[in-house]
Amino acid sequence: MKTIAIAGAGDFAKFVVEALEEAGAYKIVVISRARREWFATRKSIEIRITDYTLNSLKPLLLDVDVLFSCLHDNTSFYVQGHNALLQACISSPRCKRFVPSEYGGDIDKFPCIPRFYKDTHCAFREILRSEDHGVEWTLVNAGYFMDYFLPPDRTHMKPLPTVWPIGEKKATIPGFGNEPIGFTMARDVARGLIKFIEAPKWDEHIYMCAEITTWNDILDRMRTLGLKKPDYPVTYITPSENEKEIEEHINDTDPDVLWHLYMHEWSYSGASAPPTDVVKVQRQKYFSDVRFETLQELLEASVPSSVR
Repeated sequence: MKTIAIAGAGDFAKFVVEALEEAGAYKIVVISRARREWFATRKSIEIRITDYTLNSLKPLLLDVDVLFSCLHDNTSFYVQGHNALLQACISSPRCKRFVPSEYGGDIDKFPCIPRFYKDTHCAFREILRSEDHGVEWTLVNAGYFMDYFLPPDRTHMKPLPTVWPIGEKKATIPGFGNEPIGFTMARDVARGLIKFIEAPKWDEHIYMCAEITTWNDILDRMRTLGLKKPDYPVTYITPSENEKEIEEHINDTDPDVLWHLYMHEWSYSGASAPPTDVVKVQRQKYFSDVRFETLQELLEASVPSSVR
């Protein structure tokens, strides 16, 4: 039985654990700074505590075959933590497959968008590509998690109120609303990860995507289904307006506002939409037996039974 480790006990990691439990063929290890309640209460999981330094990680990966990272961070810790994971994997006699934390959009065409990727994701990718480490790796991307359409009690993913454009009372759309946006359920992304564990060879970039559409199309569908009233207010943040705000906040001590503006750019630039030609090929190669829930199915399931 192979041992699969997940670094980072966050929201998406819960879906990966559930997918591994469904598969029923692997020993599951969760690597975390602390014993998180959701994970600690599951008998299927072994929790191993780390401070994400190399010395603390090395003994934790000795019996691990595949390492998935779910670490999300926009600071230098992203590179430090992932490099420590990589080095610990290199030193392990068994850990020869590693999936760093990406889970974004089209990194072939837009490698460093959002812009905070430059010093985090892009910097670590350079480390990965700098030499043959003896560890096979792949970068997995699937667009926006479709779960953000759901209320919090129907998904593990926490809401993104300042980033997610479609709110309860109004929508604030980055761009003009006609730019391509990619969507995949977090549960389906996790199931996809488990499917290519046994693949004989990985592509450097692996894409999966349930649907590519636009914010305007989504709003039209929501109105048609009665999920939004015809007069539901919608405003648009044009690229030039967003760029102007970026310039105003570029030297902020607290980067929180700037990061949100970078996410707007990720949306209207088209960077969130995985390349459709690659998605089609890799769906057959890796995910032929994975059913990806569509956005229309999710929206229709959200219609109150009283109005169906």
